Amino acid sequence: MALVVGLISGTSMDGIDACLVEIRPSPNTDETIDEHDLEMRLLQFLTKPYPPAVREGLVRLCSGGEGERGVLGDVCRYNYLLGQLFAEAADEVVTRAGHSMSDITAIGSHGQTVCHLPQPRPLLHGYSVSSSLQLADPGVIAGRCGVTTVGDFRVADIALGGQGAPLIPYLDKTILQKHHTKTGGVGMLLNIGGISNITALLPVSQELIGFDCGPGNVLIDSMMKKLYGVEFDKDGLMALSGCVNQRLLDALVMKTRDYTDREPPKSLGKEEFGEDYEELISAHRTDGGLMSQDIIATLTDC
Repeated sequence: MALVVGLISGTSMDGIDACLVEIRPSPNTDETIDEHDLEMRLLQFLTKPYPPAVREGLVRLCSGGEGERGVLGDVCRYNYLLGQLFAEAADEVVTRAGHSMSDITAIGSHGQTVCHLPQPRPLLHGYSVSSSLQLADPGVIAGRCGVTTVGDFRVADIALGGQGAPLIPYLDKTILQKHHTKTGGVGMLLNIGGISNITALLPVSQELIGFDCGPGNVLIDSMMKKLYGVEFDKDGLMALSGCVNQRLLDALVMKTRDYTDREPPKSLGKEEFGEDYEELISAHRTDGGLMSQDIIATLTDC
């Protein structure tokens, strides 16, 4: 039996999710155990919001804003600072569960993605590079918690020929596999975060397919900040108060067509939904006289 802490912060950058999970072999398994023979039990979960100044700094960093010594200096400092904050979240979730760090086998930390560029791009002569950058240095977490810490999952996936995202299909497969033989159909899980992704486990072949399928909350959050000065549409109330505009919806769907028509493996980042999307939305707002709530309703429908 092992106690493992998992740490992550998603595209929305609203805080650190921390969980404590008990992992043990399933009853009656022999000495040869793979991931499908493991049982996982959630012992504790919490979300530790970023301090407002930290979140604002991360948003500025992702948009290329200059810091005291330039962007590179900010990257260096935030990498260490987020490591401290992730370590604090790990300590808190363990304490809440009535354990101490000496009980913990390992910590797995995704970190905070600040740049995701999965498509190979020319860099210098003769080099083509896919890349992804997460802050919250695992070395800081390991040093603060005194526990073996594993990180850089996205970078490792790219190094092995993947796109670095989504990472959730590995866990999804262990969940779907347990129920797949009972249903006999296609097992499918959809995750809607900042970016939405889907995992499908096919019948017979047991082939696993996982890929990012489009924007989730990233455009909604961006426009809520721009239009209303708040971070997100709480309980979807603004979307519910508006009406979907078909012209804007069609334009958004067409704009993402190149990506949606692409065969997996494929992945997306916030970088895909920047100023050109805001310009498209603003143009439809000006030409069509759209109310702010109609824009949010349309983005939610998208």
